[in-house]
Amino acid sequence: MDPKNFRAIKTSKSSAFCLSPDSLQATIDSDIEDGLIPLFLCATIGTTGITAVDPLQPLCEGSEKIWDMGPY
Repeated sequence: MDPKNFRAIKTSKSSAFCLSPDSLQATIDSDIEDGLIPLFLCATIGTTGITAVDPLQPLCEGSEKIWDMGPY
C-alpha cells in the first residue's frame, strides 16, 4: 500500500492508547474534504505490548460508511 493512502491516527497515554472516535471522525472528515474515499478501519481488542482496547461500538457507529474489520 502506498503510504499516502494510509492514515495512522495517534493515540495517547491519557486514553490508554485506545483509538479515539473523535480523532477517527476528524481524520475521515479531513480525507473526504481532500477528495479521498475512506475505505477501511482496523480496530483492536487488546494489543500485545500495551493491552490497548479500542472502543469498538463508538468507532463502528462513527465509521458506518466504511468497512470495519473487527474481531471474529
